[in-house]
Amino acid sequence: MEELGRAVEATKAAARQRREAPSYFGVEPEWMCVQPTVRVAELNADGGLLDPAGPYLFFGVADGMALLWSTDTDAPLKEPADEVRLVPAEEPARACPSPPG
Repeated sequence: MEELGRAVEATKAAARQRREAPSYFGVEPEWMCVQPTVRVAELNADGGLLDPAGPYLFFGVADGMALLWSTDTDAPLKEPADEVRLVPAEEPARACPSPPG
């Protein structure tokens, strides 16, 4: 249980500092820009409101939901994978570019 706590804290620290996150029990988190394909207000999210301007730590897709970590709320955020486009963030400390169109 102590190992789990250390892994969680290391990942949270990496997110707060916007640096590469360590492997999390076999999952390799990646910084992603999350671009909604529907209006933000229409997203069927769990855990808060998406801010497309900031990168999120992405942990993969499970049950159709993109699993993210929000540095704004220091909490998980789940977005429907079919309602967002995931684009690798070039620099996690910088704002995400506006989506084309």
